[in-house]
Amino acid sequence: MQLAIDAFGPISDNAGGIAEMSEQDPIVRERTDILDSVGNTTAATGKGFAIASAALTSLALFAAYVTFTGIDGINIFKAPVLAMLFVGGMVPVVFSALAMNAVGKAAMEMVHEVRRQFRDIPGIMEGTGKPEYDKCVAISTQASLKEMMLPGFINHWIPL
Repeated sequence: MQLAIDAFGPISDNAGGIAEMSEQDPIVRERTDILDSVGNTTAATGKGFAIASAALTSLALFAAYVTFTGIDGINIFKAPVLAMLFVGGMVPVVFSALAMNAVGKAAMEMVHEVRRQFRDIPGIMEGTGKPEYDKCVAISTQASLKEMMLPGFINHWIPL
């Protein structure tokens, strides 16, 4: 259900873009715009459910950890425990930042390659020239291997 709620907005937005690019009647675009606004509302509502679900999952994982280890509680006034709480809170942020940086670098490489192809290969915009798709695939593949090494290392070696 959560997936359907989150997917509704982008799907209806894409439908509107397709209707516009295929030069459909204006009424089609009006209808897809209405669906898109409903999709945005459901996506916003879905965020609250996602946050509540994540909080409940965290609580369940913590309860399972306490039960499995047999400890009575965790004293956050002890320096090592407090320090590791901060480190544990920083790991998702660092991982996300590294992943976003990797995607940004790959996207810029892709933009430069596409611009080069538009500049150097005549007829691409008219449909008479053939783009070099393999170069873009190679950029994406190399970036996924090279740029994601550090986030992958963090994901693999930092115990949860």
